[in-house]
Order: sequence, then C-alpha cells, then structure tokens
Amino acid sequence: MILSCEHVSKNFKDTIAVKDVSLELEEAESIGIVGESGSGKSTLANILGGLVRPNSGTVYFEGENIMDMKKHNDLNFRQNVQFVFQSPKESLHPYLKVRTSLREPFFAKGRPRTTKKEMDREILRALERVQLNETVLDKYPHQLSGGQAQRISIVRAMITDPKVVIFDEAVSALDILVQKEVIEILKKLRHNIRTSYLFITHDISTVKSLTDRIIVMKDGKIVETGKTDDILNNPQAPYTKKLIASAI
Repeated sequence: MILSCEHVSKNFKDTIAVKDVSLELEEAESIGIVGESGSGKSTLANILGGLVRPNSGTVYFEGENIMDMKKHNDLNFRQNVQFVFQSPKESLHPYLKVRTSLREPFFAKGRPRTTKKEMDREILRALERVQLNETVLDKYPHQLSGGQAQRISIVRAMITDPKVVIFDEAVSALDILVQKEVIEILKKLRHNIRTSYLFITHDISTVKSLTDRIIVMKDGKIVETGKTDDILNNPQAPYTKKLIASAI
C-alpha cells in the first residue's frame, strides 16, 4: 500500500467537507475521484497530500501515519507525493523561467550534486515525453499557452520519479483537444514509470481511459466505488448515473 486513509473527516466551520472516508492506493495504481463541485474531492486530495490536516482520521504513506512522521520521513513523504493543479500558470513561479522551475525538484529531492548540465539533459528527455522541446526553457509562465504550462507542471511534478502524483482538476481548464492530448501523455507516462495517480475531476469521462478504479463522492462521502469499467458500464448509485449521463 503506497497511500491510504482511514475514517478521515474534515469540517470548515459549519460545513462538512469530508465525512468518514477510507481508501487505499496501491503502487502503480491509478484512481479517479469524481464528483460535482462541493463534493469534497479536492479537500480529500489535499488531506491525502498533506496540505490540509483532517479533524479526525489517519493518513498513511507506506504504512506510516503522516501526522507522526519524524523530519526525515516527512521530507521523504513530501518529495514523493506531488501535485498538479488546475491552474498551471498560477502554480508556476511568475518570475522564474521554465528552466529554473524545472531544476528546483532536483534540489528538493536531495540531489544538489547533480550538475546543471546533467539536470538539463534529464529535463530535455522529460520535455520530449510530454511533446515539448527546449524552446520553452527560456520562457516565463505568461509566455506559455495553457496546454504548454500544464505539461511543464506535469514535468516538474514527475521529473524526479515521485511515488504518487495527485492531479487536482488538472485538465479541466484546458480545451477539449488539449485535454485529450494531456490525458494521452499521462497514459504513456504510466507505462514508463511506476508512479501512482490520484486523478481528481468533476468530469467522469476524463478518467475512463486513465484509471483502474473510480471513487464517486457526494456531500463529502463516498457513494460508490469500483473498477472503472464496472462503474461506467453498470453504475449502481443514482448520483453516479447522473454524473455519467451529464458527461455524454
């Protein structure tokens, strides 16, 4: 088990964002967490990634409670659980060129002895995998298209081979054609590395070719879970049927 949670709940004042959720993510597995806006899926993702502390329940990374981790293990967790967010231009530093942003993960991963030349060789290989070339390296985020910026965010998250990447509405801000291109890239990347994916989305159709399992959330709770094909072809919960119908 690479990442899991048990009976996690989170309240924001009088709002219950997540209620008694338990799930498990295996090594090299891809799970889609789907639901409408306000269903609690992004809050759950932030809890699993250590960005938000739950009111109750426990999150485990490689079997260890992330709340009880000592400094060394906490650093390992944060190096190995990465995010790709909805707004790539906002998640990239506006005053840093792409080259500099893509070198940062090597230092965060504890590879300060890697030379800039070695970093750049790895960066170029990673850019090629997401169908970009070296011309983007000397650009600032505002000079990139939305699709280019999101591919850069994917490279930054995955270049040092983390164990888990959480994609929080990572394609929802892109137009349909670019969405399809990015999803195809993520599918190919899964074949090259053993990174586990958590794919958070309101659009159930975007995860049908990318995930092994789907978890459907409504009002902070899991209403249905199962293999992706089973959920899409034979949904049981009325809410899941509604999500699928709206995506057609």
